[in-house]
Amino acid sequence: STQKWAQIEDMLRSFDMDVLALQETRRDNSSTPWVIRDYCIIESFPPIYYPGITGLALIVRRGLRAERTDRSTPNILWVTIPWDGRKMHIVNVYLPCEAHDKEQVRNELAQKLRRVLDRGRGDLVLVMGDFNMTVDEMGKWIRRCVLPLTPAKLPEGWCTYHQGGRRTVVDYVLVYQGSGLKWGSVG
Repeated sequence: STQKWAQIEDMLRSFDMDVLALQETRRDNSSTPWVIRDYCIIESFPPIYYPGITGLALIVRRGLRAERTDRSTPNILWVTIPWDGRKMHIVNVYLPCEAHDKEQVRNELAQKLRRVLDRGRGDLVLVMGDFNMTVDEMGKWIRRCVLPLTPAKLPEGWCTYHQGGRRTVVDYVLVYQGSGLKWGSVG
């Protein structure tokens, strides 16, 4: 909607954001292109809509020269940015709620992350998105997959999902432990 788009643009400018990850955009190739001055918008449209694949977008400050990679899938939007002689990998993820589909996307994401992290080039890795997992589930997944990622700590009392009386965190920013990025960098 126009109102939601105005809120997104206001948030980008108010917080002077370099990158914003959006999930469940519900857009396709026939949607009116989004335009924000000084930003490029990289979108992933599903070939067909069905539960669990609803569209992703990364809004990136134009001067950062973001490029979409072939690691992208309908549930994983992967871009790289040149960064101090290395690459910064920015990954936007949406994990479906259905258990089988969620596990399939988690496994695919873990494999792709391992390939990048195991190269040992010192690249920076930032993974953001709607994982549809509780904090405990996220920790178990990271440990089981032996991924050197740390969830950025949310300020006390924050939640990213609430329905009725239930409040929890299902959206995360995961940072490669060797990156040196801190909450203020990714908040």
